[in-house]
Amino acid sequence: WIDYLVPQIYWSMGFAAADYEVLVPWWADHSFQKDLYIGQAAYKVNNNQDINWEQPCQLIDQVRFNRTFSEVSGSVYFSARSLINNPLKVVKRLKQNVYAHPAIVPQHNAREEELSAPTLVDFQDKGGRAVMKWQIKANSNSAMRYLLLYRFGKAEDLDISNAEAIVKKIPLSGKDGLQEIAVRQPLWNRYKYVLTGVSASHVESHPSQPVEVRRGIFGIKKLN
Repeated sequence: WIDYLVPQIYWSMGFAAADYEVLVPWWADHSFQKDLYIGQAAYKVNNNQDINWEQPCQLIDQVRFNRTFSEVSGSVYFSARSLINNPLKVVKRLKQNVYAHPAIVPQHNAREEELSAPTLVDFQDKGGRAVMKWQIKANSNSAMRYLLLYRFGKAEDLDISNAEAIVKKIPLSGKDGLQEIAVRQPLWNRYKYVLTGVSASHVESHPSQPVEVRRGIFGIKKLN
């Protein structure tokens, strides 16, 4: 059996003999519903006879191209040393352009039991911070490893598939299943917070009930 695919597409966009823009669609069409991650040639950046690798945006354009295919789940970079060396400031460019927001590791075990949603048990205003205490329920076979706090605007949909909404990733450290989370609340703004838990194999729980919060001149208030 095959768990996932990582084709090493170590050629540039525009390389006639093996064009990146030809190979990625081929793999997308032949992934057979398996998780597909594209191998990216970080080691070639500013270090190859193909002059396309002298372009600072080559890797960025490749990642953006990947994201036009629903079959492509992400990237694997070769090698870590190349990223540490940071040719053409490629790491900074990647962070600014395609990795500006946090994301969770893809789920590994689709058969793992579902995780219960966290439950809010206490809310306080502490000097401009909304401090929420949550009850975390551990399932027998799927103990949570960390928590994700999402923040949505008043009119936004509560879409936890939107990584831009993640404001905190919190290692699970509370006692007796209780976890306290503090987040600074901007003045006058009204937000809805949602918490999820994630297991060791990266299965995400159902979201908590939203907590609607507003900070005004007299402090932070929970509105629901």
